[in-house]
Amino acid sequence: VTVLSRAAGETSNDSTFGPSAMPFRQLNLFPLVNAGIRGAGVRIAILDTGFETELAAFDEVSIVAQRDFVFGDSIVRNQVGDVPHASRHGTEVLSLLAAGLPTQIVGIAPDAQYLLAKTEDVRSETRVEEDNYVAALEWADSLGAHIVTSSLSYFQFDDGFSYSFGDLNGDVAVTTVAADSAVARGIVVVTAIGNDGARGYRSLSTPADGDSVIAVGAEDSLGVLAGFSSRGPTADGRLKPDLTAPGQSVFVINPTVTSGFSRANGTSFSTPIIAGTIALIRELHPTLSPTEILDALKSTGTNREAPDSSSGWGRPEGAIAATFARGISIESPTDTNLSTITPLFSWETPGIPSFALPVTYR
Repeated sequence: VTVLSRAAGETSNDSTFGPSAMPFRQLNLFPLVNAGIRGAGVRIAILDTGFETELAAFDEVSIVAQRDFVFGDSIVRNQVGDVPHASRHGTEVLSLLAAGLPTQIVGIAPDAQYLLAKTEDVRSETRVEEDNYVAALEWADSLGAHIVTSSLSYFQFDDGFSYSFGDLNGDVAVTTVAADSAVARGIVVVTAIGNDGARGYRSLSTPADGDSVIAVGAEDSLGVLAGFSSRGPTADGRLKPDLTAPGQSVFVINPTVTSGFSRANGTSFSTPIIAGTIALIRELHPTLSPTEILDALKSTGTNREAPDSSSGWGRPEGAIAATFARGISIESPTDTNLSTITPLFSWETPGIPSFALPVTYR
């Protein structure tokens, strides 16, 4: 069907989206955003290092609440006591979701509502940050978050404590248990699998080992898995990551440089791209469960025929997942053993959104 065709290398969208067009193209999101689907009615919580919310790119963003779990206040920007530019990472992540500077950078879900949680203390790596993460999840749940995206991971700490690979079974790390609990309460939790791919397989970190969270790996603009992207499986043999998205040379807002922009690498950036894609799907299908959303994305993944512990189910097609979010139900024939050489096929595709009509089956 024409409306679902993947965007070409150069399109009219490039004049609006500028250097930020690549993820939209790779995940086939232009059919959605061009139809005005930009995350309206969806509440997204971001857990990160802080956020420079007063930048012009965020002037139109609906920020419902902010909370600093490091210093115990409501200031998520850099403040006294922070290391210089502590908020850079969180600002980069937020820009992929919410930025609104046409021709320069446009986020995937600028019409969503945002809950901003500063949980990561970049001055050190201590286990209190795990507690901050859990507290932020509870805070986001209390404020009605539909999606939580976190480009944070935990494995080894400054005091010498480290999880072992055997701990990565979905039931040990406090952040993993909390993230799975949040999903059980109806929240889609999206998390970075980690940037330790150089260690090979079994290089993921918590909470990406959760059985209900969506762990995201990174690839480049051509769809090649990034060497730094961590691999699974989990200690109990489950495939991770679940999905991949662009995470190499991704165009972001960078408040620490004169131009205001830079390109960034990491699963930190593929993660919010998947979260933004989910926001668009949820705008169209608000009653889908976290499991149903993940299934819809997996069914369109580039690696769906042979998922593995490097790329999982691969990079999803956003427009296809949004169109067939509830799948295709075969009504007849009722058996795979056909009784005639001219069988009558019939099927149902519930919940097809209007932007995708008409759909042609082939």
